Amino acid sequence: METKNTLELSGQIVKVYPTKKTPFGLLVMSFILEHNSIIEEAGQSRQVKCRIYCIMVDSNFKEAELNNKNVVVHGFLSQNAKMQLVLHINKLNIFG
Repeated sequence: METKNTLELSGQIVKVYPTKKTPFGLLVMSFILEHNSIIEEAGQSRQVKCRIYCIMVDSNFKEAELNNKNVVVHGFLSQNAKMQLVLHINKLNIFG
């Protein structure tokens, strides 16, 4: 069985943290992405809201460019050392 770990999610960036640098010199940008939608589940409409911690490694974006922006992100899920879910972003598109 082939394993998959890919995610596409739209939402608004509601908090951007200061950019950090790894010991290898790569820039790491982190932020909170808030998603709101209405999804059909078992024949019923359901309001879906969530916030997820996201990181992007070696990105060309600046912190001010992303704050309060509507985006679509593509990436994969992992856990950090605190066992929190983290979305690692490979691609980010700003819209709206």
